[in-house]
Amino acid sequence: MDSNAGAHPTRVGAKKRQWWLDFEEQIALDDTGDTGLALISNAVLDAPIRIELPWKTCPWRPRLAMAVTVAVGARNLRLINAHIDPHESLGGQYDQLEVILSEAETHDGPIVILGDFNTLSKKKCIETRRVMEARGYITPFPTGTPTWHGAGLRLHADWIFVRDVRINRWGVARPLNVSDHWPIWAELDLA
Repeated sequence: MDSNAGAHPTRVGAKKRQWWLDFEEQIALDDTGDTGLALISNAVLDAPIRIELPWKTCPWRPRLAMAVTVAVGARNLRLINAHIDPHESLGGQYDQLEVILSEAETHDGPIVILGDFNTLSKKKCIETRRVMEARGYITPFPTGTPTWHGAGLRLHADWIFVRDVRINRWGVARPLNVSDHWPIWAELDLA
């Protein structure tokens, strides 16, 4: 893991930016604040942890995931919300997925891994799905389902993967323009 992971980045010289960075929130290199994730629920969220992901390609924006447990009847559902780095190669994204999957393996019970996987190419979509399915996770979203939009492009960046959970209904809330991502949702059945 990169020794810079989790540390606030220091000022570095300007780097050539990849095209999709024009759509990212601009964060100053010396900004002392954090960007991050949230899970909002009216249910009690237990055992929250911050999961540091290995990152090196985008020194001004560390990547992370977070996990919480929600009691649903007699079962404990583990939710992991991820924000994978769009700047990483497929191998770098795979390294981040492995950290998330390792954390998921510490939980004995139903698991939902969701969030912005930044699969901004067909190959990254296919490979991410392959990795997750090889570890026993399923998703209702067909590969290539548009969840991100910008500059006239529509790409599949966001996913919901589950293990030991049935998804009854799911969708993409395309009419909502609260972000450059359309919200995705799933109705879960733990019975």
